[in-house]
Amino acid sequence: MRTTCDSMVPCLWISVWRRSCCEAIQAGLTELSDQVPTAKPRSASAHYLPITFSPNYLITEIANSDIRESSHCLVLVALMSKVGLILIVEDNRMLAETVGTFLENKGYEIDYASDGLEGFRLARENRYDAIVLDGNLPRMDGLDVVRGLRLEARLSTPVIMVSARDTLEDKIKGLELGVDDYLTKPFAAQELAARLQAVIRRDRKELAGEILKVGDLTLDPHSFRVNRAGRNLELSPLAMKLLQILMRESPRVVSRRELEREIWGDSLPDSDTLRSHLYNVRKIVDKGFDEPLLHTVTNVGYRLSTLPAESASASNS
Repeated sequence: MRTTCDSMVPCLWISVWRRSCCEAIQAGLTELSDQVPTAKPRSASAHYLPITFSPNYLITEIANSDIRESSHCLVLVALMSKVGLILIVEDNRMLAETVGTFLENKGYEIDYASDGLEGFRLARENRYDAIVLDGNLPRMDGLDVVRGLRLEARLSTPVIMVSARDTLEDKIKGLELGVDDYLTKPFAAQELAARLQAVIRRDRKELAGEILKVGDLTLDPHSFRVNRAGRNLELSPLAMKLLQILMRESPRVVSRRELEREIWGDSLPDSDTLRSHLYNVRKIVDKGFDEPLLHTVTNVGYRLSTLPAESASASNS
C-alpha cells in the first residue's frame, strides 16, 4: 500500500521584515500554519523547513542562513502533497485494503501490518502521522501495542483504535492506556478519515510547541519526559495527558468538564475516575517537593501553578 510523493505542492510563505522577524513569526505562526495556500512564490533563494517546527526553530534557521542579510525575505515552508503517513494494523486484510484504498484516495500514504508484533515494530522504526489499530490482533494485542508505544518506546504518535469491543469499560481502558480516539466496528471510512484529520492536526500543533514549563516542572511533549527540580518523574499515559493539559493552560483554572471531555471525549467515566487520576498526578508531581503545584479550586476545577489555589479565582476572572 505504501505510496511515494515526488513533487512539492504550493508553499506557505511568511513575509519577514529583518527588523522584527522574531515578533512577526511568533505572533503569526500558529494562525498561518493552518492555511493551505494556492500559489507558490517564485524565488531562487527559497529556504525550506520541515512541516512541524517551533517558532524558535524557524528563527534559528533564519539566523543560520544567508537570508538573514536581506532586509525583507520570504521563508518558504515546504508542504508535501501527501496529507500524512498512516500505519494500519489490522488482521482482516479485506477491511485493511478497503480502508487503505479510501485513505489513499484522500491523499494519505499507507503502511500495513497484519499482526500486533509487526505493527509495533513498524511504529517504532518509522515516523507515522497516525496509527489505525485493531483492538484484537494476533501475536500482540492492540492494547499491548499501545502500552508498548507509550511506556516502552515513549512515542506520542496518535492512535485510533478500531474494535468490535463496544462497552464503555473497553473504551475507557484504551483511552487510559494512551489511545487518542476509539471507533467501534463496523464504522464508516468517512468517519475514520475525519477522526484521523482531527488527531493529526492536534498532534502537529503539540509537536510545534515548546517544552512546557511551570515553576521547576518541565514536560517535553516530543519525548514524553517530565522533570522537576532535576528529578525525572514517571507518569502513566493518561496522567501525562492530564499534566500536559494543565501545564498548557497554566495558570488558568481548568474545569472538571474540560478535562473529562479532552481525555475521554464522549465516553465519560464515573464521577470518581478523574479525581483518582488527578490524585496520582499530584502524588507524583508534588510529593517530596517543598512547593505544591497542582491545586484544587473548590467548585471551579484544577490549576497547575506556582501561585496558591486561593489566588485562582482572581487570576481566572
